[in-house]
Amino acid sequence: VFMLQMKVQPLPEVLTPVLGWGIPITEIIISLMMMTISFRKLGLYLATGLMICFTAYIVLVKMNMFDKIPCSCGGAISTFTWTQHLIFNLFFVVIGITGIYLEHRSANVARS
Repeated sequence: VFMLQMKVQPLPEVLTPVLGWGIPITEIIISLMMMTISFRKLGLYLATGLMICFTAYIVLVKMNMFDKIPCSCGGAISTFTWTQHLIFNLFFVVIGITGIYLEHRSANVARS
């Protein structure tokens, strides 16, 4: 279903397999990075950056830059409106920025 929804996104069709496989694989790798102490900070940056990219896409949708766009999300959030998606994503961007701040603060405390 995700791959079918990716095909109808307003992106060049050549990107469908790249994004269809790349997004989930990237998300799994970033999740694993955040579970390891040595890669946690990089994982936080990448996760927050990815969420910012998803949020920017939603902002473009909300600005009517594209025709009607199907949601390629799964589970409960597939029923969200685009405004609900935007709020959801912004919440997790704030969580990511908070995590980065706390990670920096923790590193600074450990150094002193």
